[in-house]
Amino acid sequence: MVPTVDLYSRLLKSLGHSPEWFYDAGREKSKQFVNVLRLQDQENVQHPTVSHKILFGRNKSDVVVLRQIFPAQIADEHRKLMAHAGNELVYVIRGRLQIRMQGRESIVLDPEDTIHFSSTIPHFYEALDGADCEVLLVWRRRG
Repeated sequence: MVPTVDLYSRLLKSLGHSPEWFYDAGREKSKQFVNVLRLQDQENVQHPTVSHKILFGRNKSDVVVLRQIFPAQIADEHRKLMAHAGNELVYVIRGRLQIRMQGRESIVLDPEDTIHFSSTIPHFYEALDGADCEVLLVWRRRG
């Protein structure tokens, strides 16, 4: 997937950054870099509640970008809230996504909706309407 300029700008804005930050991020000119992750090198991960492909950021990267597909049906034993360090930004590509968060009302996102939240809040994603839901998820590992 290649995000549009509009999607790219909205993702960075939601993270509180400008496009310049993404490319420069305060690096000295001598430390500039370019990372390319070819399709054949992208890691696919299957899980009972989601399948995802890592598009950017592995191991020590502070930011991880995932293409995730939440299946239409999941077993009840997998419907558990989870929490972890950092924050998440989710953009819905297709389908509808329900996000349950501990102590809050569920939030439903339609295609092209975006949410950004602290992933220290216990949460769970679920596709709605009996159809898979595809999202672009950006996870920043730290606050």
